[in-house]
Amino acid sequence: MGGSLAIGLFLILLFNPPHTACDSQFEIFQKSETPFLYKDAAKKFDLDTGYEKTKKMCAENRLPGSCFQFFEGIRLLVKDLKTISLECRPKISARSEVSNALWDGLGFIFELAWGTTPPKSYYDKAGWLDSTHMTIFCDLQKFVQDSFSQDDWVQFREKTLTSLPGANTIGRAEAWNRSLFTLKCQM
Repeated sequence: MGGSLAIGLFLILLFNPPHTACDSQFEIFQKSETPFLYKDAAKKFDLDTGYEKTKKMCAENRLPGSCFQFFEGIRLLVKDLKTISLECRPKISARSEVSNALWDGLGFIFELAWGTTPPKSYYDKAGWLDSTHMTIFCDLQKFVQDSFSQDDWVQFREKTLTSLPGANTIGRAEAWNRSLFTLKCQM
């Protein structure tokens, strides 16, 4: 009888674990990040998240006005992630929708600054991005570097550097110098 009760209790906890503080923080985060990172359940006909919509609009036009909502969404995403307790932050940051937005958003900003061809010089590495964009970029980059492993960062860096348009024509060292990877963020 006691063994059956223990097995039953184990199965209940296995399939319905107790609600944790991190679960509560994630619920608050998810609510705050709807509709940017999560689809709004009330808008059943919206096929894309705000992240996907604003990134697409920014990619199509590549101008400050068309990219405003994308950068603002990224700024608020990082701000919301920073409000999560240090013990829950790794678990929430590792969720696929969160980590994908962080890495993809960072890579996209590198591409925006680079442009469709390599920057003419080291001085042009920010492209049309202004100080507000650079502040958001630096906050995002620091959060990613603090939240993920050094190996993840190195893989991202090398993949991004080789994928920038025309980077292979100027060589890795010159591509590195002309990219945002050499930007000194003041934190």
